[in-house]
Amino acid sequence: MFSPDGRWVAMHTTGHRRVLLGPVRQPSDEHRVLELSADVRALAFSADSQALFAATTDENVHACDLTSSDRPVVLRGHSDGVNDLAFLGPEPVLVSVSSDGTARRWRTDAAALTRAAELPSECEVLRAAEEGRVGLDLSVAPDQRRLAVAFYRQVWVFDLVSGRVEAKVLSADAFGTADPDTGTTAVAYSPDGVHLALGGLGNQVVLLDAATHQPVKPPLRVLHRGVARMAFALGGRVLVVSGTGEVALVDVEDWQVLRHIPAAGNALGEALAVSANGHWLAMATTNHHVVVREIAVDRLVATCPHPVRFVGAVASSPDAQSVAFSDESGAVYLWDLTGQRPLRRWTGHRGEVLNLAFSPDGRTLASGGFDFTIRLWHPDLDQEAAILTGHPSMIFGLAFAAHGDALASVSLHGGAVLLWRAKPATNDLAVAR
Repeated sequence: MFSPDGRWVAMHTTGHRRVLLGPVRQPSDEHRVLELSADVRALAFSADSQALFAATTDENVHACDLTSSDRPVVLRGHSDGVNDLAFLGPEPVLVSVSSDGTARRWRTDAAALTRAAELPSECEVLRAAEEGRVGLDLSVAPDQRRLAVAFYRQVWVFDLVSGRVEAKVLSADAFGTADPDTGTTAVAYSPDGVHLALGGLGNQVVLLDAATHQPVKPPLRVLHRGVARMAFALGGRVLVVSGTGEVALVDVEDWQVLRHIPAAGNALGEALAVSANGHWLAMATTNHHVVVREIAVDRLVATCPHPVRFVGAVASSPDAQSVAFSDESGAVYLWDLTGQRPLRRWTGHRGEVLNLAFSPDGRTLASGGFDFTIRLWHPDLDQEAAILTGHPSMIFGLAFAAHGDALASVSLHGGAVLLWRAKPATNDLAVAR
């Protein structure tokens, strides 16, 4: 295959994963061998002859920048081998056709490929699935070195640098009871990393020292129907706790409930998100809308007028300018809070979405669903960037770590904990001599 400008030629043999690539008018010793992850089925040059795209049998599309020797960028999204590729005219939009029965469109301009290269993709298993265990929530410490995961009867703290388990906290010990069935359903680190809050099905919360994992505040009953999610606000002075039908605001210093806010009652708990600056709370209301409230004065800031029967998850962008949420069908919405207008509506999940998380720079939104998959979206490019598979059941917790270079996830049944990291920018191109 020749590039549109006639400068490049690319060749591959069916059943092999190598692509021979080189300039047409240069000596053969300048040709390069592109080693891909699986057998190659199709090739396509971009209209400007600056990139070569390869479809492989392992569900991926590989993008090779012909002007550099950087590692190819992998575009993930299909669930079966990719059979063919074609560009839509001169526009930087590539169409791929897969054995999974779908055709996908990919933006291939420099910005889109740069984002794809930065996405977490390689999976490290921190804890394999185990029969009888359930994974319910997780939280990354502000120093990005620790990950707390709620396994109901226990809370495990992982060292994200070594991947080892640093501590195991029994829920019964944390809540000061002899009942072995006491469970932790939600966890949250304080903004300064000093405290770790646990929430349980006994409608209570307890505050632990994050270093010693010993209680510093006694169990406090805050809700009527279980704790589903928690987040610190106002610089750690307030703990926001959600359950079915209500949200409680807890004064951390005085360790008492400041007030309750009525919320939509969901069978699996209540979605909430606190903005990165700690001032705003995004939540679902009893009339099935997502609203944003100023926490300090309990003032309504914005309303997303799109009504949904069930709000599975809510996330606030790092700059607090937009909010993402999911509905009962698994669709994910992005709303501009300043202009009070919808920005995006993404579909792809087969079933409900119960977790959403923005990367620290706001350039990636992760969603975890009932379909056992994690999907990564580019908010400003209107594009699904990748699908991450590997969990044995529905995703119940998501959080970015390593300052956005990694994504931690936990699944409900079996409690598998996975850490997805971006691939290092190593060179996969060899010069053929």
